[in-house]
Amino acid sequence: MKTITVCRCGSPRVYRDAAVNVNTEEVSEYDAMSCSDCGYDGNSDFREVEVADDFDLHEDFVVMKES
Repeated sequence: MKTITVCRCGSPRVYRDAAVNVNTEEVSEYDAMSCSDCGYDGNSDFREVEVADDFDLHEDFVVMKES
């Protein structure tokens, strides 16, 4: 099992905004996250879940349980 971050839609294709200094190549991360599948852009509807080791981050979705 491994722990990954998923969007409220179940997508593991979650991105965190970052800025790269062009002179030093230093990376500064921002809090904003977004989902490439549903377009959600925020911070409150992402969660960490456990999935099987063979879970495909490029193709699979997590089935979200109602809270």
